[in-house]
Amino acid sequence: ISLDQGAFWQFLYLIFAKMHDERAEGVKRRFYALPKELFTAEGGKAIRARIEPLFAEKEKYGPDSENPIFRGNEEITLSDRALGFLVVELARYDFARTEIDAKGVAYQELVGTNLRAVCSCRRAPRIWGFCKSLVLLCVFR
Repeated sequence: ISLDQGAFWQFLYLIFAKMHDERAEGVKRRFYALPKELFTAEGGKAIRARIEPLFAEKEKYGPDSENPIFRGNEEITLSDRALGFLVVELARYDFARTEIDAKGVAYQELVGTNLRAVCSCRRAPRIWGFCKSLVLLCVFR
């Protein structure tokens, strides 16, 4: 994965998977990582075994769906270790109970930074703005 667009999309895929998991009613949560799983190869595979099928349910939002979001060829390509780290970090947040305004601000910061990088703008990325938006996610949940 290249550091610019690849990482950006992988992060968005995981956010989608987490929000999809939160919306599922009557189903045991799958978007989590146990502390011991982060430090073993078997644990990394266990995390992936929960997250990949969750993300595969994106077909409900594929090109033939009523509200398409995905093209159908997307996949999670992160290493097991990177996937585990991101799952642990994102699992702490409850996006379903977060104010829509806070999610919008966080998304704008993330997308804005990525678009500036893609367009080769010379401004430094606004990492602080994105971090501030994540704090808002915690405050307004």
